[in-house]
Amino acid sequence: MADGDFSIEAAWDLSAPCYVRKLKRGSYWYDARPLPDRVDTIIEKDFRLDQDGVVSVFEVRSGVDLRRVAVGLNATRDSLSEDIFLIAISPDELQGVRAEPIPGDTKCLWANRLHHNLVVEQQSAFTSVVESLIRAGRKPTKFSRKKMGRAAEEASREGCYATRDRAMSSDPCVCERET
Repeated sequence: MADGDFSIEAAWDLSAPCYVRKLKRGSYWYDARPLPDRVDTIIEKDFRLDQDGVVSVFEVRSGVDLRRVAVGLNATRDSLSEDIFLIAISPDELQGVRAEPIPGDTKCLWANRLHHNLVVEQQSAFTSVVESLIRAGRKPTKFSRKKMGRAAEEASREGCYATRDRAMSSDPCVCERET
């Protein structure tokens, strides 16, 4: 089972629940530039606010949640088994930022139920969130092709719509059967 590859505690040394966000890549989290420059780059690359002033994240409480979110996010890419970089944010680190549940738009119904928007009233509050992640030593976690391949296989066994065309099957996915 692929869920052992998706331990929240092993990935970030955090206890659940936490919020995860997909990153374009993780290298600029490791550079030695001064903190303000790093924060600006990270916000520009990975936490850019959309037109409504929100950032999309997923609340995960288990390895199963984390695996399903990763597969759901990869479902719009060339391959379900592509490397994916995720960063975790604990609820305590969201000072001045609200997390509002709102359905997601991945192909995975389970992941969609875990989706939240981080609502940012003032940019300075979000800057503080990113600074706290850096000060805490939080780093992106890369879930490799190998791990994502195992996750995709597990999702396929579960009948996840991220692995198949929903319109072409009358069989429900596991999350429809479990709710």
